[in-house]
Amino acid sequence: MNEHTLTDRKMIDELEKSREQLLSASSSEGLLRVLRRKLQSITPNVYVLRWIPEQGEDLYDVLVDGATVAHIEIPRRNPDQETVFETWPVEEYRRTRKILTTPERRKLQLALHLARSLNARHNRQ
Repeated sequence: MNEHTLTDRKMIDELEKSREQLLSASSSEGLLRVLRRKLQSITPNVYVLRWIPEQGEDLYDVLVDGATVAHIEIPRRNPDQETVFETWPVEEYRRTRKILTTPERRKLQLALHLARSLNARHNRQ
């Protein structure tokens, strides 16, 4: 990973921390519960690509297993309100999400690299 810039290293650290927090922090229980319920099962190979705290909900884009991006909108105030949940294969997400900035596209690329590395490590075990 020496070929990565300082900005890349910061993004990689952010992605790895987001994975750890998603899997272990009590503040992430709601997001993890939604992912598990909607996808039936997930591995620890998850990376938060985007988190946008809005006034009424939290918006997340999460890379799952290096193959799927899930967009989740979790309401903050009204727990009875329906959670929005959509998924796309990575390539479709890349193509259809025109609003992705250059740093967000780079973050997705780095997350895909981390996901492939994690899959390779698990396959060797």
